Amino acid sequence: MKGVVLVLIVGTGVVGPLPAVSAPHYGAYSARGIGNATCSRWIEWRKERGPDTISAESWVMGYVTARDEVAFDADKGSGPDVSYILGAATNNDALNGWIDTFCATHPSYNLAQASHELVKALEARAP
Repeated sequence: MKGVVLVLIVGTGVVGPLPAVSAPHYGAYSARGIGNATCSRWIEWRKERGPDTISAESWVMGYVTARDEVAFDADKGSGPDVSYILGAATNNDALNGWIDTFCATHPSYNLAQASHELVKALEARAP
């Protein structure tokens, strides 16, 4: 019965439609959540060191982790584990510092774009 009630609530629009959001596009995906925040916001948050800082830094680390997983799945164990190389290449402070530097020169980019560039830089220096 709970399932029927939920379907009725969602199906009738009681919950309401999701708003249309024009999210910045980068490649073949659109970023979700705090990944849409601009690099200029990243710089502000990093100076403030508040809850938004933790959220943004965690989003970047999640992006790197997801790219690691994709690389690992694509590799299927046949050769060097690119996933491990990216993850072990440096520590979180260094990754955040890289984003700081990138965002300082690209303030209108969003965190998804900056994170993508970070992963490209990590991949370029992987053995």
